[in-house]
Amino acid sequence: PELVFMAVVVLVIRTVVVGLSALVDEQTITPGFYNLVRWQAHRHVSRQSYAFFQNDFAGRIATKVWQAGQATGDLMESFIEVVWFMIVYTVTTLALVAGLDLRLAVLVVIWISAFGWLAKLYLPAIRKHAEETAEAGSMITGRIVDSYSNVQTLKLFSADGDDRYIRNGFDIYLDALRPFTRRLTGVRMALTTLSGIMITAIGCFAVYLWVEGSITVGAVAFTLSLVLRLNMLLGRLMMQLNSILRNLGVLENSKALISQPLGLTDAPDAKELVVAGGRIAVKNVEFHYGKGFGVLNGIDLVVRPGEKVGLVGPSGSG
Repeated sequence: PELVFMAVVVLVIRTVVVGLSALVDEQTITPGFYNLVRWQAHRHVSRQSYAFFQNDFAGRIATKVWQAGQATGDLMESFIEVVWFMIVYTVTTLALVAGLDLRLAVLVVIWISAFGWLAKLYLPAIRKHAEETAEAGSMITGRIVDSYSNVQTLKLFSADGDDRYIRNGFDIYLDALRPFTRRLTGVRMALTTLSGIMITAIGCFAVYLWVEGSITVGAVAFTLSLVLRLNMLLGRLMMQLNSILRNLGVLENSKALISQPLGLTDAPDAKELVVAGGRIAVKNVEFHYGKGFGVLNGIDLVVRPGEKVGLVGPSGSG
């Protein structure tokens, strides 16, 4: 009966569970949830005032809208697919080792506690650097998109100046990225050192218990196989925690722009627009590119039925 049950678990239950996981991940979260977040972010941003878009790079805004969905979806997948499994395996390993000898379980607890201390030490800084890197990345994307959008003007008047401008953006991005990658290198080295120490300690202590006759040779092999697997999973867990906090940093960076309140809203007593004719009238229009003077001052304009308004000059030429 036990062998039949094991066969059913491997052939049927495992297949069903993996299939359900794939359905949730690849048929629900990836195509649906990611784009739902992006669509909601776009719907809010697109209702902002004209000045909102004039005061920022189009590419930077688009990057933040897009990466909000990516970061949120990746965050969910990390929790659903990896983190809970690693927690279950860690607890199971601790219970199995404790069944052999409580002193071995104490070493595993020390290992997990040291792992938690490393996570607490490194991950908040990684989250902060991820937010700064996301901001710098959206900035350079905005500069590149802005340059390509106005390529005619740049090729005529300022090709060299634009190259310097873009290069400066890359330098800013690298300045934000280097501290981030240094943190990642530091956490990997610290985790490798901790794992090496704990695997050696547990292995030596297991051999000592065998020499003393407290456990069998099979128990030593069983313990070492568990801790080697635990070592691999703890490394993966650290990378997943790193990914989670990186995505949180990116999400917070996007949220700062996406969650801004609408700059231009209807008055509380505004009525529905009723079009009785084809006449458009604007009065006392002022536009100064955010300055106190220049461009347009006190312009009145009436467009009567049948008349057309033409704007002369390519977009971006001023």
